[in-house]
Amino acid sequence: MQEQNKWLRLFALAKEYIIPIIVFIIGASITYANLNNRLAVYADSINELEVKQVEMEGVESLILQRLASIDAKLEFIISSIEKIQ
Repeated sequence: MQEQNKWLRLFALAKEYIIPIIVFIIGASITYANLNNRLAVYADSINELEVKQVEMEGVESLILQRLASIDAKLEFIISSIEKIQ
């Protein structure tokens, strides 16, 4: 009888404390792995966006240079037309 009570107390202890602690540790491990994976994905995305931003700045600079060139040419044409008139 005492042996049976001993085992019942051990099972109750496991049910109340040990199993919930193990479940908590497993859940925390899964959550940490998931968050770590998401952080890695977000870091990669940020790096890709930074590269695209640099590329877009280069394109923007090129467009502004070409617009300035077109503007200078138009001013020259307009001044030439005004001289002819």
